[in-house]
Amino acid sequence: MNDRIMNGIDSIDDSLIEEAMNYRRTRKPIYIAAGAAAAVMLIGTGFLLGTNYMQQYIASYSPPTEDGDTAQPDDSYSGGDTKYGDDGKIILSDADVSFTGTEINAEEIKEIIEREKVHIASVIRLETPDAGDINISLVGYSHLQTDDNTVSLDFVTLPVFTDDRLIGEVTLFKYDGEIHCSPAAGGSGWAAKTEIFSQNPDEELAFVYVGQSGEYMIAPDNTVYGIWEGESPLDDVPDCYARYATEYNTFSFNKMIADRNYVTVPADVSNITLQ
Repeated sequence: MNDRIMNGIDSIDDSLIEEAMNYRRTRKPIYIAAGAAAAVMLIGTGFLLGTNYMQQYIASYSPPTEDGDTAQPDDSYSGGDTKYGDDGKIILSDADVSFTGTEINAEEIKEIIEREKVHIASVIRLETPDAGDINISLVGYSHLQTDDNTVSLDFVTLPVFTDDRLIGEVTLFKYDGEIHCSPAAGGSGWAAKTEIFSQNPDEELAFVYVGQSGEYMIAPDNTVYGIWEGESPLDDVPDCYARYATEYNTFSFNKMIADRNYVTVPADVSNITLQ
């Protein structure tokens, strides 16, 4: 592990690392396809660090040079641009919402999910052995990051469910001209998201990252849902949904199911042998 990665890990608050390590190594990320090796090493500590940290790291990462030097992130990388006020609260950006990267389109999503669906389902099943048929959505959402109010279209999250219960997700991301995917499962966060979806069955919920570890879902009535308990930095934002919701970071679980916009891997299909 190179010095830049170690420095990045050192910059993470110790309490987050401890909580993530103690969270029975939830959200096991297994990256399919080659590339971004140094970036993915930062994600092994668990659900609390998640793809938000990966997204910021990959965005600043540069490939090896022709003379064989080790790839290094840009020197300006500092593990995120989250700013805090004197009261210790996260400062939300006043910028207008903008978009970066290139959208991963429906054809690209279908191609990679059809190709990797059995492996994805097998990884999810390792953490959810009681699951029946595993369904992988072919539509998803790209989070808005409140550090600068940008939506990175190079990343898209696809829910994974069995029956009407969310049990994981697949993150697709573009790096160096290729699309890679990371299935994630394990822990109680999926039950929390399932409950939030059930409370808003016909709504397009907006997905937002606050800081490096806070994921929030916002309903059209401006109700803010945190995946974990605690005060939300978004509670005092007026017209929160109108402020942050875009066509790219909103998602309706029921609509996806009604449209049958998913692929199914039957319960008896796997390419991983459980020991």
